[in-house]
Amino acid sequence: MTNFTDILYEKHHRVRGAAWITINRPEVMNAFTGHTLTEMRDAVEAASGDPEVGVVVITGAGDRAFCAGGDVRWLQEIQREGAASAAPVDPHAGIEDCLKPVIARVNGYSVGGGNHLAYFADFTIASKRATFAQVGPRVGSPASGYFVAYLTHVVGAKKAKEIWMLCRRYTAQDAFEMGLVNAVVPHDKLDDEVDRWCEARQEPELPEDPQGLFPHPLPAASRGLPPRLGRRDRPRVLPQRRGGRRQERLPRAPRARLLPLPALTLRLSSRRRPPPDPAPRWPFDA
Repeated sequence: MTNFTDILYEKHHRVRGAAWITINRPEVMNAFTGHTLTEMRDAVEAASGDPEVGVVVITGAGDRAFCAGGDVRWLQEIQREGAASAAPVDPHAGIEDCLKPVIARVNGYSVGGGNHLAYFADFTIASKRATFAQVGPRVGSPASGYFVAYLTHVVGAKKAKEIWMLCRRYTAQDAFEMGLVNAVVPHDKLDDEVDRWCEARQEPELPEDPQGLFPHPLPAASRGLPPRLGRRDRPRVLPQRRGGRRQERLPRAPRARLLPLPALTLRLSSRRRPPPDPAPRWPFDA
């Protein structure tokens, strides 16, 4: 994981179990190329299959931008007229296939393809300096495909069309109110907030349970423990004693006696029945 040129991959960064993927192109506001997206996908796949990683954080280098979308020079090269074939591009960088929760740490401008990465993540934590926008129609490069339609599930169809067609800029607070981000914090508190969200995905602290009577949310094999003992193999737990005497149990309610169906039918049929009424008389037979 040391051969990346456009990104930085750091495992156990700040929080144990957190893998940070940083777009390291601050000279172009962390705009990506096809090579950048390929490296990001490789890093996300590595983190998804690593048992030591529990959460993935995606961010951009520096304090100016999270990601400014696709590099214009690279887009001109792959979209020029007469090009042999379009370069394979994954604008989601493998986020939708990741088996671990993904957090987008938005520390600045989140524009175009960078906005795709932000709202495709499972959670989005934004600094108050963050700005969200789409610029495709304004520069003659409107986007299409699944990542356009997915925005309707995040903010609703009407708001999604406004974002895509009008190319307006939205502050972090605007994004929070429309549901585009999960939390907005001051810029100097951004890392601390991301750490809190990462730690929320770690294994919870449970009370001591030497007898193994309470179930654990994770299987024993994933926690490096031997398999749980069966009910017969567990040590017998003796009742507590108070004052040197055995603690008395409360009396149980008597159970109703259940009879098999034939015996029940026989008992009901053996009951004495009242004699039948005499035959009715006509009024004139009196």
